[in-house]
Amino acid sequence: MIAQREPQRMTVDEWRELERHSHDIKHEYIDGQVYDMSGGSLTHARIGFNACATLENALLRASKGCYVYNSDAATRLSSRRYTYPDASVSCDERDQPTPDKTEVLFPYVIVEVLSDS
Repeated sequence: MIAQREPQRMTVDEWRELERHSHDIKHEYIDGQVYDMSGGSLTHARIGFNACATLENALLRASKGCYVYNSDAATRLSSRRYTYPDASVSCDERDQPTPDKTEVLFPYVIVEVLSDS
């Protein structure tokens, strides 16, 4: 994903509220600043998908109780940093998928596809 425009300033709770009501665009939260994110190329999307699939298959074969998430899941890097990585893995039971959860809070692995921009 590629950052756009000047960042807005807000609290984590304000960012969460923004994300709840934003259906067309995602926003990263970095140290109180909110950055609009846009989609990447089809190649970027395929690489991200392949990363998720590879991680999922490896974890299933290893019988690990981990969960793989794609770029639709916000991931907490710290109490002041939330992003949408191309893939993330959590082995923490608190990150089990449920209908009301929207954030990965205890990531074990984070994958970001890098591309020229």
